[in-house]
Amino acid sequence: MQTIMTSSIKGGEGKTSVAVGLAMTACELGMKVLFIDLDPSADATKWLDMEPGEDDFHVGDILGARGSQTKNPEKDPTGWAMQMAKVSGWHDSLYVISSHESLGALELSNDPTMELRLKKSLVGSDFDVVIVDCPNRSGGPLLRSALLVADTIVYSAVGDDGGLEGVYGAQRALNTFKEEQLIRGLPAEIEEVGTVFCGYQATATPRVTKLVVDELRDAGLLLTPLVPARTAVRESRVSRRWVSNWGKSGEDVINAYKELGKKIFK
Repeated sequence: MQTIMTSSIKGGEGKTSVAVGLAMTACELGMKVLFIDLDPSADATKWLDMEPGEDDFHVGDILGARGSQTKNPEKDPTGWAMQMAKVSGWHDSLYVISSHESLGALELSNDPTMELRLKKSLVGSDFDVVIVDCPNRSGGPLLRSALLVADTIVYSAVGDDGGLEGVYGAQRALNTFKEEQLIRGLPAEIEEVGTVFCGYQATATPRVTKLVVDELRDAGLLLTPLVPARTAVRESRVSRRWVSNWGKSGEDVINAYKELGKKIFK
């Protein structure tokens, strides 16, 4: 089972688009996929039309070890991922553990065992790929929860002045985590595969976009192809459907993710 986290410490840098794009690509390649929305903004949850009802479980119940009489009354989260994941209406092979706005409150928790619970919840899972959409944080228990389960990290960026800061900040957070794990004598084998660039304008390319792309390429952090700018992505988010519903405009995005998948999926 490969576990991929998408990361940028800046908001609006395409992180959720990358996570959703990779998840759908993996499904189309015949993989059984678990999507975990670990972002309190719940943007992916809304896009996937998977907002939890009042009595439904969400990822905060795993991190907070909130059990029930029917699901793990002892409140041990081991194996909860298989129990809590719901099939998305987008694809029969896409399972989702939703986020919730209350997740942000867990950032203030001083419970030292919280960051281990997501890892415990995945014990016994039979998914081929797990995609974790991370919050735009440089630290904290939510990000550490993702880092403790991930074996692959994918950065995201768009062509604005926050693109490089988002990638380099996420890279620093990863390196800090690895250093801390080394001091503890614990493993931290997370592969950096690079940055997915979203919303690339191939014609009349803005100067700032060229600067971001060139620097990422020079740093060895740029994955190709670049995901083209298409209105299908914005429209699909509003409509809560995947871009495959938008014909040629959506096909260009899908084909880009197919090529990226060859470099990201193990």
